[in-house]
Amino acid sequence: MFHGRLSTSLLFITLTGAAVLSSKKAHASPIAEIGLTTSRIDLAALLNLEEFKGIDLGPAPPPGGSRLIKKEEIAEALTKEGKKAPKSLPEAVRVTRKMTVLKRTEMESLAQGALKDELPRGARVLRVRGEELRLPVGYDKVRIEVPKAPRRQGSWTTTTTLIVSEEGRDIARVPLTVDFLLDKDAMSTDLARGTTVQLFVHRGLVQLQSEAIINADADVGDVVPVTVRANGKTLRAKILDHDRAALVEYP
Repeated sequence: MFHGRLSTSLLFITLTGAAVLSSKKAHASPIAEIGLTTSRIDLAALLNLEEFKGIDLGPAPPPGGSRLIKKEEIAEALTKEGKKAPKSLPEAVRVTRKMTVLKRTEMESLAQGALKDELPRGARVLRVRGEELRLPVGYDKVRIEVPKAPRRQGSWTTTTTLIVSEEGRDIARVPLTVDFLLDKDAMSTDLARGTTVQLFVHRGLVQLQSEAIINADADVGDVVPVTVRANGKTLRAKILDHDRAALVEYP
């Protein structure tokens, strides 16, 4: 008999406790979730209330990450702006970046467009090879880095880097394999050995200038040995354009 009463009492306590926990859970404010397409978190987008537009809560999380913004943080931001917080503020909001998936063909097309501005001399793109790519919605610029092409004709396969940026900040760097075909123009250079250039030397606030002869075939941007005409010294200089070079190694 005593055992039966004890079991009944324990059952009552268990059910009562479960009911209390269930009631508390039912009345707790859930954590809201929102996906953004911008690099900064605007309170108007967070709460879907235009009256709070322009109140900045800091950077959005990086692609693939999330950021939890608590009710107190939202209220503090509103107080600083002299705004009254709405009564229905969630306990917290989890912010993520909206992502989009570029299929392989879409990614290759994106890379082809970026390559138009970065083609090496005498190079033609035959094929771009890569996989599906997840990117945050809202990126605004795509560029591609291509290694220096060899000075020869024929096929050339290399690894390039597709760089995706937003508001001047790189948010993704993706390696891609590109097959090129190099024609006879790939064998030429911007400046031939023996070309005379103006060599600029910066020493503090003073800029010196002298004629120099480059000692190797070179393209703009290359660092090559040059000979200073005035004293015959051989130095290393970076080719700035077809007429100028800058000293990179002091005697």
